[in-house]
Amino acid sequence: MRDPLLDLPVAEIVERIRANDQQLFEALFTAYWSPLYRVAFAMLHDQSIAEEIVTSVLVSVWERRATWDVHDRIDRWLGNAVRNQVRLRWRNKERHQRLLDTYVPPGESPALGSLSEGTGDLADENRLLELDVAIQSLPQRHQAIVRYRWYEQRSYAEIATLMGISQGTARNLVSQALAILRASLREHSED
Repeated sequence: MRDPLLDLPVAEIVERIRANDQQLFEALFTAYWSPLYRVAFAMLHDQSIAEEIVTSVLVSVWERRATWDVHDRIDRWLGNAVRNQVRLRWRNKERHQRLLDTYVPPGESPALGSLSEGTGDLADENRLLELDVAIQSLPQRHQAIVRYRWYEQRSYAEIATLMGISQGTARNLVSQALAILRASLREHSED
């Protein structure tokens, strides 16, 4: 049964949540969680990631309630937020894949082969986790290079400007970062 609080006009719901109305937010959370989960699951086909995204979107509404703004329909706004988070997840996975393809030649290591080989979602997630851990273990300067080059798709000229270095130094730092990542991931795959 739908909570009567959700029958209030959208502007009033938004205003009351902005004013810290926890009861109304809990009603919103309860009413919209399942439909939003169905949207996320239909796009992802992964129960735990769909749950994580939906919960994250709803919690972010509460955390950012002071600036939350909906002009039309709350269900449409929340649905768009969930779809955007799913798309962001896909883009991040594609960026990880490009980075893996850059420094892990196909077939080099069974644990770190190409994601496109269909090793399964758990294996893919484990490889991405290994990659994230390896990137986080890089020196700060190399982490920045990896972020700029592969996550933000920046050119060497842009990286050089952002970091206050020459383009040649930017290229060298990229090469160094890749060498460190290769060595780190080889060590991990041999364990």
